[in-house]
Amino acid sequence: MFLAQASAYMSASLSRQVGASILTEYGEVIATGTNEVSNQNGGVCGEIFCNDKREHAKGKDYNIIQRDFILGEFLNTLKNQKWLASEKQGDVNELLKEALDDNEIKNSKLMDLTEFGRETHAEMTALIEAARKSIGVKNCHLYCTTFPCHNCAKHIITAGLKKVFYIEPYPKSMAEEMFGDFIVIDGTSTTKIEFNPFVGISPRRFMDVFGWKKRKNNDGTKLDWIQSLSNPRFFDDPTAIMRKESNEVFWLDNDMTSAELNWSQ
Repeated sequence: MFLAQASAYMSASLSRQVGASILTEYGEVIATGTNEVSNQNGGVCGEIFCNDKREHAKGKDYNIIQRDFILGEFLNTLKNQKWLASEKQGDVNELLKEALDDNEIKNSKLMDLTEFGRETHAEMTALIEAARKSIGVKNCHLYCTTFPCHNCAKHIITAGLKKVFYIEPYPKSMAEEMFGDFIVIDGTSTTKIEFNPFVGISPRRFMDVFGWKKRKNNDGTKLDWIQSLSNPRFFDDPTAIMRKESNEVFWLDNDMTSAELNWSQ
């Protein structure tokens, strides 16, 4: 997952940075990928090659532009076909602005469209990288910083991967709804591809945990680990979370007292 997170930091996506890594079941690295605009010579665009044709350089997210165009076109069709109320017969551009501010429309499936983005998703980039190297990925494991979308899930199934591990959820994904015959989410299976949340050292803590300072004595012998003399490697005091929780409870109690509420209420 650390490799996936490192790959995510290479992305200049205007939406989110996503990274993926493909490893064999024994931990051998096959390929990595990030979500970025494709490079005509293979791979994806970067800052110092491909003349930087990323959406970051162009200054716009094409998926959002196309999504809004589709909504505007649909509203215009409804208007022309007399399907809109009389008070909605004004300028279509103004009607589009009003629609984009409407919470019900914001939460509709139309606004979840991702098919028009110019960027190749991290999972697809990793799979294509393996293919470009002529390395098979059947029964391999994929680590991804974000739950795969339904399009990536389709590629994962086709590639024959065995397991997928993710950190962040992705509510827009319809992977389970569309491909429930082939994948199982948050579970185990001997016949389906497993999509499970990552359990382990978080990628942001990886270097804190596994970075060594001194591993041997001056005479070359191993430096023994003595539990009673060792401290956690994290920057926060071990009791910091407890102090923060106590502080939050203190202010909650004050707010409840001000509102004339007690804990039983």
